[in-house]
Amino acid sequence: MNDEKKEQANGKGNGVPIVDSEKGTELFITRLRTLVNEAGGGRQFARNIGMSYSKLHNYMSGVSKPTLDSLIALAEGGGVSLDWLALGDENRHPKGQPKHDLEWVTAAEVAGLPGMPTTDKRVQEELEHLAADNTAMTRRRAGSRATEYHVALLPSQAREALKKAYEVKDTVASYEPSTDFMAEFSLIPGYRVQVSAGHGSFNGDDQPPVRHLAFRRKWLSFRGFAEKDLVIVWAKGDSMYPTIGNNDSLVINTARKTPKDGHIYVFRQDESLMVKRFQQRLDKWVLLSDNKVYPEIVVPKDEQHNFQVIGQVVHIAKDVGD
Repeated sequence: MNDEKKEQANGKGNGVPIVDSEKGTELFITRLRTLVNEAGGGRQFARNIGMSYSKLHNYMSGVSKPTLDSLIALAEGGGVSLDWLALGDENRHPKGQPKHDLEWVTAAEVAGLPGMPTTDKRVQEELEHLAADNTAMTRRRAGSRATEYHVALLPSQAREALKKAYEVKDTVASYEPSTDFMAEFSLIPGYRVQVSAGHGSFNGDDQPPVRHLAFRRKWLSFRGFAEKDLVIVWAKGDSMYPTIGNNDSLVINTARKTPKDGHIYVFRQDESLMVKRFQQRLDKWVLLSDNKVYPEIVVPKDEQHNFQVIGQVVHIAKDVGD
């Protein structure tokens, strides 16, 4: 029994308040992903609000829709109004609630700042130690299970960086696309992942996007793409030159995992990611580089299980000139 059925069985199945249309669902998913990204990723957000990650992931991928109880938890955990999350109301923040509070922060919000550890867990351990003799320096964040810490616990350089970061958010990063914009465009997330050479992971659920690119919804529909299946990564190296250059942005359709002759795919072998043109030869896979300086990679049938198809490259964006 999944989470939604359990809620209904317990008497909590109090309707699905999301507009029951393809556009309404896609816009809700976009707003939910915004909250998740701001919290530092899906697993972090799920922990913050006391929800299972699988349940949250189903909401983000459109597999299921939240009940009213779950929607309230999502809105409170993200610090947004219920009307904005469910219906796209212009007022994102609840009435009377400030956008930022520089006095209290969570471990995730200060990880990586000057003088602070780079992981949430290490930051939490350090702040808990500093606040051990003064319980007034910690509190529970309203609407979630996250612990907040008073900024007085932070080193001066971290406090200064935090102040500057919020100043930037107030003037630039706090821009919220209008309802009309989101009705016409989809924002495809881009992750700090490079393919073709080097090592890296590919798990958008565990890390926030570093940017978004806007694509018209009509174009996605014309190409037969679902917004939830698309991600953006960066190319590294010149093995696919001239088709793909170094640092080009690649739109990957992660739903296309069955390779077809002549198309370009992102493959993972162990911890290495590569972008190659696929060719089928009898019972062999051949991964080709468009740059003929690089040799082809022949993958016998009994070794193909070592290569995971991440998805097909369906769009390439590149800079030209200085």
